[in-house]
Amino acid sequence: MSAYKLLHNLKKVIDLFLERLFGLFLYIYDYQILFYSTFFVFTTILAQFVLRNIFQYRVIGLLATALAILLIYFLLQSSLFVVLEVFRRRFKAKSIGCIFVIFRRRAFISFCIVLFVVLRFFCLFGREESISRITKSFTLGNTKFTGYVTEEVSEKHGKSTTTIAVLEGLPEYDANILVNYPSYYNLTIGQVCKFEGMLVEPENFLEFDYKEYLKRKNIYLISDNPGFECQNIEEIRKGFFLRNILTDLKYNLIKNVDLVLSEPQSSLLVGILFGQKRLFSNVFDGYVRMAGVSHVVAASGYNVSILVVAIGTAFGFLKSRIKITVSLIAIWCFTLLSGLSSSIIRACIMLTISLLALFYGRGNSIHISLPLTTTIFLLFDPYILYDVGFQLSLSATFGLVYISPILQKITEKLFQKRKFLILEQYVIPTMSCTISTLPVSVSIFQTFSIWSVPANTFILPIIE
Repeated sequence: MSAYKLLHNLKKVIDLFLERLFGLFLYIYDYQILFYSTFFVFTTILAQFVLRNIFQYRVIGLLATALAILLIYFLLQSSLFVVLEVFRRRFKAKSIGCIFVIFRRRAFISFCIVLFVVLRFFCLFGREESISRITKSFTLGNTKFTGYVTEEVSEKHGKSTTTIAVLEGLPEYDANILVNYPSYYNLTIGQVCKFEGMLVEPENFLEFDYKEYLKRKNIYLISDNPGFECQNIEEIRKGFFLRNILTDLKYNLIKNVDLVLSEPQSSLLVGILFGQKRLFSNVFDGYVRMAGVSHVVAASGYNVSILVVAIGTAFGFLKSRIKITVSLIAIWCFTLLSGLSSSIIRACIMLTISLLALFYGRGNSIHISLPLTTTIFLLFDPYILYDVGFQLSLSATFGLVYISPILQKITEKLFQKRKFLILEQYVIPTMSCTISTLPVSVSIFQTFSIWSVPANTFILPIIE
């Protein structure tokens, strides 16, 4: 009898799971923007895998590759229809229509998505192959080139690292160069310099494909300790002028912080406020990692959320649309100021979608804005899904949206609907993010901090 009850309960759990899965399929299918966003993401992943690893696009050509991708697309659409029909008959739902009607209604946009993704990666992979062939001619001896700094300097023990966009000296090389130089030199974003030294191709180490990692950042060459001479930034400066102005403002603010605080407190504060990557001692850095609060010493989406709340409070006397406009300008200026990290941009895009919805009096759903944000990101950076910061940011948001309500219901049952402020605002969100980011943390960093939940519970109120 107990075995029968067990099987009966198991059947109920399976039926409930299938019913929820069916509801998820219908939800994605019903909202066209959600359907196309999800379709674009999966098509991008599929196209990268197919073109790079299976079809060998240089051999079979563009037309055959496009036909192959389109064939896979129609197979996926057919599979989707079959799955929905099975669920429909299982739960006696209404028919979603004939498969030909599905193709007729959505075929054109879906075809355009597939064609765009295929052509894009075909051109990207072709460009990668072309640049990879050219780079070998620049590694044979001493090389001179002129370029400007495109990324903020990353400080390491004994050296500093930055990315240089080439202006002159390397014909047909349309990519960036990673430059390592002594830490006592100061380089600023947009600063133009003349470099002279050996160029080498990046090499993989241990099990990490470092060469592929840099290639996704448009870097194919590395220069270690080159000789360089930089021009005064007041005379000539490259790059986006607004980013240069905001970066200078940040550096001036950091100088003021350094005047009143010593290390590691000053580096900790500028990391929290501006996302500035400063060098900590090995001991302090080890403690930060052990406590699982590395995200605190770098600007993240949490900073952007605090900024929006602060603006809403400070400018509460303004009209709603003016306040939303101020918020949009502020968060994007902060994004430029903080260094354009993937987690910051992800948060800014999501908040921009939400604020624009409020601006036009429309509703906003996190279930739609999350895949839409990923789609917008992929439009500008097709390799963003490989970025660890973006993976952690996306999975943390997923945890806040989908895991946090589950934990909330569990705590309500345990404490008989008694509310505890610290539990609702800090413990549950921290546990949700920890659970959702666990697969990424373990697979990439091979580590997990058991202190992350209590540490973040006490730290987050102070950060606010």
